[in-house]
Amino acid sequence: MKSEGVTRVLRKENAWGIATRSTTFARITLKVHSSLDAVRLTTAVAKALAEVAISANIAAAYYHDPIFAPFDQAADALTCLKTLSESEQK
Repeated sequence: MKSEGVTRVLRKENAWGIATRSTTFARITLKVHSSLDAVRLTTAVAKALAEVAISANIAAAYYHDPIFAPFDQAADALTCLKTLSESEQK
């Protein structure tokens, strides 16, 4: 366990009474098979979102990496990620 506390990823309806922060995040799952060694993917996503001033957390997972973006910026994050995907396919 981290010395600064525990991080929990919960559905909003399950978090009431447990969560100490009031910020709600949207989970965005990329339709890309990734691995824990896929450094380039995480870097590209983080850079693209940072360029449009969206702060996000990327959780490294075995097959897919969920991205957690502030709920009120989820639509902008999706637009950004679609643009990134289109540019990578060219």
